[in-house]
This record gives sequence, structure tokens and C-alpha cells, in this order.
Amino acid sequence: MKAIVLLLSFSIMSMQAQKQQKEGLQEKIEKAFLYCIENESEDALEKIAETLTLTFDENDTVSTRYWLSYTRYHQALLAAEINQKKKQAESYIDAAISLLKPSLKDSESLALLSIQTGYSIRFKSYFAMMGLGQDSHNYAETALSLDSNNLRAYYALAINNFYTPKVFGGGTQVEVNLKQALAMSENSMEENQPTWGKDSVYVLLVNHYIKEEKDSLAKKYLAEGLALFPKNKQLKNLTKL
Repeated sequence: MKAIVLLLSFSIMSMQAQKQQKEGLQEKIEKAFLYCIENESEDALEKIAETLTLTFDENDTVSTRYWLSYTRYHQALLAAEINQKKKQAESYIDAAISLLKPSLKDSESLALLSIQTGYSIRFKSYFAMMGLGQDSHNYAETALSLDSNNLRAYYALAINNFYTPKVFGGGTQVEVNLKQALAMSENSMEENQPTWGKDSVYVLLVNHYIKEEKDSLAKKYLAEGLALFPKNKQLKNLTKL
């Protein structure tokens, strides 16, 4: 399974969940990301990053740090996975991580930081891999200790365990954490709170069952995911496997 399927899944996933809400920062960032892919341009995301940087410079808060980091992370995905610009991608992901590190008492920031840290491993040395993997796990665990109802924290734990080698316990906690995530609410009704994650949980769970050769469970959760998120491209692509 290509890593891009999982890495981009949470970046494109929340459009359906936000249809009935006023367009917030998350949706603007995700729409810009899709626009950049479709038009082979980096401008739309960069414009949002510039605006959010000005906002952050004027008012340094957990929220302004989160959304600027979320944008930088999408710029890293665009640079690495679409445009094949690895050095540029590493610069973006390092910037995204740096923005979130002062927010270590915020569950949502820690969940995103966990995923970003795991993603950054591909740009670092072999010797840094284990330390970064453990950092990613610890951030997700702390996110859960701060908010046991945070589905994105459960998702972060699951994706960390999914990519951990089996010799180090990889794959053993993917199912339990994803099923915990499925039991959680998608979002808060507060403006500009993160809502991403639920459909990505289905994508990762189906891929986990495929990897474990549990075809009946893979089909069950794929059908369930598609019923809830019929426009999700990652889930639709899984029907071809």
C-alpha cells in the first residue's frame, strides 16, 4: 500500500463533515490544497500561509499556531508527494512541527504534532528514526491523557503503530485505537476547531485489515465508511483492490 494513500487521507477528508457549517480555516486550507494539486500550483496554499503568518505574528495563540502549522503540513505533503521536492517538503514539515511544540498542553495540537513527527521520519537519518517514532507515540498518548474523547489522538496512535515494525510491536494496537476513534464525535461546534479524522479512520482500518488478510472485515468497514463518506476518494479507491 502506498504511503501517500494514508498520508493524504486525513488532508482531504473533512469536506463532507463541514458542508452544513460556515466555511472555516480547516476547509479553506483543504480546498486550497486540492486546488494546488488540480492546477499544479503552490500559490493557493502559500497565500493562506502568508495570511495566517500575519495573524500569528499579531496574535500568538494555540489556535493561530495550529492552523498555520496545518497549512505548512499540507505544503509539505504537496511538495513531497505531488511535486517531488523533498528538501522543500522537509523545510515545511520542520516549520509545522516547530509551531506546535510550544502547545504541549493542548490535545488537538499534540495529535497533529504526533502525525507530523511521524511523517518527518522520511526526511531524516536512519539513526533518528527510532527517536522520532517514539516522540510521535508519546505526543499521541499525551493528547489522549488531556482529552480521552479526541478521535484525532486515537488516529495518531493508530497510524504510529501501523508503521511501527512488527518486531517492535507494530500492528498490535491499530485496530483497538481505530475502533475507539470510531466511537468518538467528529467535531466541536466551536468555530475553527479541528473536525478532520473520521473518514481517515475508516481508510486506515480497511488498509489494516487488508494488510492482515482479514478480507471480510475489510469489506465490512469499507462499506460502512463509504455509506458515511461516499465522496471520499481514498475509500473509493479501496474498492478496486
